[in-house]
Amino acid sequence: MTLLGKVFIGLIFLLSITFCTYSVLAYATYIDHDSAAAGFEEAARVSEDRNTQLGQLRDTLKAEIEAEVGSRREALAALQIQYEASNAAFLAQEAEATRLREALTLAAQNNQSAQAEMKRLSDQVRGLRQDIVDTKANRDELYKRLIEAKVAFNSFQGTLRTLKDRAADLGN
Repeated sequence: MTLLGKVFIGLIFLLSITFCTYSVLAYATYIDHDSAAAGFEEAARVSEDRNTQLGQLRDTLKAEIEAEVGSRREALAALQIQYEASNAAFLAQEAEATRLREALTLAAQNNQSAQAEMKRLSDQVRGLRQDIVDTKANRDELYKRLIEAKVAFNSFQGTLRTLKDRAADLGN
């Protein structure tokens, strides 16, 4: 074999190794677009299902919130009516006390027997004032108990929601 033949054989050998390296690199960078597309389609379907579930959960929670808002409005309306009734009773008692004070002033201008009447009316006014104070204290106590009951109720509602969420998570 001549030198020229050996050079060509060496050159062909080097080119074969170079092209083999290029083919291995090309194969290593090959991306199977069909399997990647199938994976993305599956991920999109799962995301759509999750989005649908979250939308249903959102609608359920909105309905629960609307129901809670309605019940709180009803409770607030009941408390407003109770407050107005208590306020009207208070104003009536205050007006009665004012009327009795005026009557007491007129009676003091009369004579000794009017002074005895004035003492009786003063005692009655003191009793009414004590009734007002007792009524206010009773109303404040009832209001405090109502607030405590609402706090406990809301706490139970939160616990119930948490348990429902946990049950729903365990069900899935």
